Amino acid sequence: MYLFSGWHLHTLDEKGRVAIPSLFRESLKKAKEETLVIVNSFGSTCLDVYPASEWQAHLARIAEMSQANKQVRDYRRFYVSSAVDAPMDKFGRILIPSAQRDYARLDKEVLVSGNLEKLEIWNRSEYERAREQVDPERILTTLSELGL
Repeated sequence: MYLFSGWHLHTLDEKGRVAIPSLFRESLKKAKEETLVIVNSFGSTCLDVYPASEWQAHLARIAEMSQANKQVRDYRRFYVSSAVDAPMDKFGRILIPSAQRDYARLDKEVLVSGNLEKLEIWNRSEYERAREQVDPERILTTLSELGL
């Protein structure tokens, strides 16, 4: 399992490629992960980026869930179906398809954030807006209730 943390500002090039931050890239290389999976985030205007092995483990957990549950069906339909393989090139860049760039409103400056088993790619302004919406007291209360 990967434990990505921290965030890095990067530039999206004219072809729609972004470099995976070197710290994250080193973890991926050690595990011989050369392909990432890009998914439209469910509930946020960003992209989730999984190492291929983490994505496969995630799919296995989803496959065990009951199709009788509408939320599970919707999750599979709209989250899982947006997945695209993204092999890293020799410079550690991945190509983000135009539909996914549009979904996440990516422009020149992007923020790549470590979120434990996955990375997130944000439009920097969208990230700042999302961060402003966070209620620290509510989060601390919830985490306390969960035993953290």
